[in-house]
Amino acid sequence: MLPASPDKTCVLPDWWCNDEGEVLAKSDCGDGDGVDDWACVNPATGQRKWCTDPGYVRQRLDCGDGDAADDWVCTRPSSGERGVLLSSSDCTEDHWPDAAEALCPPLFNRE
Repeated sequence: MLPASPDKTCVLPDWWCNDEGEVLAKSDCGDGDGVDDWACVNPATGQRKWCTDPGYVRQRLDCGDGDAADDWVCTRPSSGERGVLLSSSDCTEDHWPDAAEALCPPLFNRE
């Protein structure tokens, strides 16, 4: 298992943001924590990856997966779709679009 980064967020998966023309950067995505987040953009098309389209909500919180590190959650309230990148699983699968409630009880059990 990969370690969490020093700020206790997911280590960037090596499969993420490696398509031709994509640029990886860290910037605060406005999720309310004042901490930089990973962002992946293709400057030629303006396309962004993972939970950046209009209507999607990205959050960072500890989903209670046992590693005391923050995880990433993406929801689309209009459709009920949701995904989770768990730090305890090396952020390797996002479970989109039907992440089970058990993957992030602190968030999904209060929806």
